[in-house]
Amino acid sequence: MEEFARQLATHDFQSLFIEALGWDRASRWLSVETDDRSFVLRVLAEKRGVQVATCFVDRYSLFNRGRLRRIQKEFARSAHEHILVSYSDDPKKQVWQWAVRLPDGRRLRHREHPFFSATPPEPLLARLEQLA
Repeated sequence: MEEFARQLATHDFQSLFIEALGWDRASRWLSVETDDRSFVLRVLAEKRGVQVATCFVDRYSLFNRGRLRRIQKEFARSAHEHILVSYSDDPKKQVWQWAVRLPDGRRLRHREHPFFSATPPEPLLARLEQLA
């Protein structure tokens, strides 16, 4: 878990998912328009239909949960089940958004985990271990 925390602190998401968790490499870029702004998403890993994308945003967008949710909804059009990691460098912070199909197969569950990059919460680190 220390390695996960280090990779989160340095925003090294590709190493986290590809090397540490063993996900398959993916490589594509998406441009998402919302709130009269353009955001670039980088899809970097996938496993069993779940895709992981990152989105570098400014500090104001990172604190605007409504905007992040609209970005996530646009991403969901191309990746139904996904993890979207929005992050900024000033402050060094992340918001993880998860969309996972429930066992009934019809509905998606959405979760959100905001935190400062240097101090990832223990439940998130534990959940990452389960993704390996």
